[in-house]
Amino acid sequence: MVCLNCKTEFESGKHCPNCKSMDIANFTKKRIIYKDNSYTRREWYINLSSYVKFSKDGIILKKTRDYIDYSYLHQIFEENCKKYTFLGLILPSIVFFVLALTNLLAGLLMRETEYFVIDGTLQNIEVFLYFISGLYFVFFLTISYLWIIKKQKCYIAMSKGQIRYIHITKEKYLNMISIFNDFESKSKKE
Repeated sequence: MVCLNCKTEFESGKHCPNCKSMDIANFTKKRIIYKDNSYTRREWYINLSSYVKFSKDGIILKKTRDYIDYSYLHQIFEENCKKYTFLGLILPSIVFFVLALTNLLAGLLMRETEYFVIDGTLQNIEVFLYFISGLYFVFFLTISYLWIIKKQKCYIAMSKGQIRYIHITKEKYLNMISIFNDFESKSKKE
């Protein structure tokens, strides 16, 4: 069990032994139990990311009156960005690249060998495979441009009542991290 207020780990109880807070999360292998609700890792990321709103004054926790330690929110936000940048940007670009190569190779191999073609001519199928390969390659280039050149990141959160991947630029990401760091340093001083 971990207290989300002071990040103290302890074995059992309904209150934190250090700060007497009731904001306690029990982490198991696949589930997180918080206030008698069970969450998966994805639901936990969505739950905590939906609470965070960034402003010039700092971090505002929406939809809750619970106090959750800023360093813990920072850690969860970093994990969320890392995981869903991979799932939302890097993995799709790799998949589109592999699909483009597969269709290109299938079109090239079709020239040299004769297959039994049920519907259409060999030339039509070859042109279609080249077209699909080109289309996948354009998708690959577009998504790769976002995460390689523009250094865009994304995280998953609840936005306007729906679960969404929220894409942020490098500048906005660094601004969010600096706000987290400012708030962590302010809370340590107090």
